[in-house]
Amino acid sequence: MVCLALGTNGLTVALAVIGWGVYVGLYSLYMKRRSEYGTLVGSLSGAMPPVVGYCAVAGQFDSGAIMLLVIFCLWQMPHSYAIAIFRYADYRRASIPVLPVVRGVKMAKHHILGYIVAFIPASLALGLASQAGAGYLCVALTMVATELYLALRGYRLDDDVRWAKKVFGVSILTITAMSLVMVLEAMVPMLA
Repeated sequence: MVCLALGTNGLTVALAVIGWGVYVGLYSLYMKRRSEYGTLVGSLSGAMPPVVGYCAVAGQFDSGAIMLLVIFCLWQMPHSYAIAIFRYADYRRASIPVLPVVRGVKMAKHHILGYIVAFIPASLALGLASQAGAGYLCVALTMVATELYLALRGYRLDDDVRWAKKVFGVSILTITAMSLVMVLEAMVPMLA
């Protein structure tokens, strides 16, 4: 926090403190062990680092920051539920009430699909609002289409663990590719 305070601005420090407080206080110490909604609360703190970085550069919390917050929150939900499916036994043994343990894998699949459907317009909005370029838009469209296809396949497959590992892997590739293109477009304006 001292480094952020010395090198950025008050808004950036405040957002970092909020993210840390939500993660340590609300998520880790309270929600994670008590509620199936802990994952949703945790997604807020997980989305804060890119928002903090954006606000450190922009100096304001604007529509770009809001879009990043929504994108990273929505991205984390199917990602986290996929982990909870392929690590189901571990979560159950540890008595951590994640959605697949509390409501079943079938319900988790519905939620994964729903969050991916919500993630599609959220991730494309960044490009459509000219906050990111055409390269980002192409990569985002390709990756979210891949995620949607994979989520829909989950209803036809019998091996939930194998499917969940694929969802997890594709989610990592999606957020990495989208983030990398955002950075490259910012570094090389002609790509945008």
